[in-house]
Amino acid sequence: MIEGSPNESLEMQRLHSRLRSIIDSMRHVVLSFSYNEEADKVKVRDAAFYDRYLVEVNPAAEALYGVPRSDFLNGRKSIFDFVYEEDRDDVLNHYNNLYEEGIGELTYRVVGPNREIRWVLDYGRVEYLEKGKVRRVNHIIEDITTEKKALDELRASEEKYRRIFERSQDMIYILEPDGNFIDINPAGVELLGLASKEEAASRNMKEFHVDPSVRDALVRDLAEKGEATRSRVMFKNTQGEVIEVDLNVIARRDETGKVVSYQGIVHNITEAIRQKELEAIGQLAGCFADDLASPLAVTMMGVNATGDFLRDLKVDIDKLLNPDDPVKAEEVGEGMRYHFDEIVYFNNQALLACKDMKERLSEIREQYWNLKKVSDGAGGMIYERNKKRSP
Repeated sequence: MIEGSPNESLEMQRLHSRLRSIIDSMRHVVLSFSYNEEADKVKVRDAAFYDRYLVEVNPAAEALYGVPRSDFLNGRKSIFDFVYEEDRDDVLNHYNNLYEEGIGELTYRVVGPNREIRWVLDYGRVEYLEKGKVRRVNHIIEDITTEKKALDELRASEEKYRRIFERSQDMIYILEPDGNFIDINPAGVELLGLASKEEAASRNMKEFHVDPSVRDALVRDLAEKGEATRSRVMFKNTQGEVIEVDLNVIARRDETGKVVSYQGIVHNITEAIRQKELEAIGQLAGCFADDLASPLAVTMMGVNATGDFLRDLKVDIDKLLNPDDPVKAEEVGEGMRYHFDEIVYFNNQALLACKDMKERLSEIREQYWNLKKVSDGAGGMIYERNKKRSP
């Protein structure tokens, strides 16, 4: 094909049409600034400079800025008119630096239709002539508002959960599938008696389980169900102290279903268990008092009644032995027999109450944790054992 022939011109027109079609169909804004040698020597490159040398704007600009693209080409509007005021200096520097650096990008805000603030990514590239002179500078401006919002929300969420992670009073950790620590929060470092997160990175969670069978069952549940919960699991920290905890763990998997990590929360219940034990001891003391109150009252009544009848019996004996006070022996004898019978009765009742107390003490010793709250019938509460005594 001979240079400058009609066929070559036709081919160039076809190529230009294809490029024009591609540019016009792009959803990103395309700007092109054409410099000549005279423009290369201009030192002041402000917004007006770029407005003068703007030679191409594709239709996507109308959607982003809300005005016809012809407004930019005929000078009625400037691209910089739509740059968010606080970002204008940065944008102008970005455009000016391209002249020297040849390539660059910047994220900034623009004011779109209805005064809506949108985020864009502006990618610029310089085209040079053979002798290194600037021929043209092209910009592709992408609307990244949706992506920017999602990224900001993700970062905010990450920061939120990182704050929770760092400030939580419970131990939060992430493990590799083999149990090595990936991450652990300060509460976990303290609970396990570690010096730092760095030390945790060299340890394995298996080291802190007191009962290997509980640990193995936990791993089996994670493999089968993807999560596991355990109450009252025993850990031992680096100082050898045994800690009782509640444990919740989930397995994280990749797109193939392979476990990539375990994430868990450990709640230290050691102190709570101790408080419950103290409460149970208090309940036991209440149960002890309630359980012995009745037979003890019977014993005391028997002892008091026996004392009264012994004093009456002594009076009868004194009457019989007093020579100056003649009495009928038959009447005194009847009184003495009555008092004696009452003494025997109340003494037997006291002995039975003592036997009852002995049995109750034995039951309390054998079943002292098996307690429950019951009404005392007067609006209060008392404690009794779930297992009743034989009548």
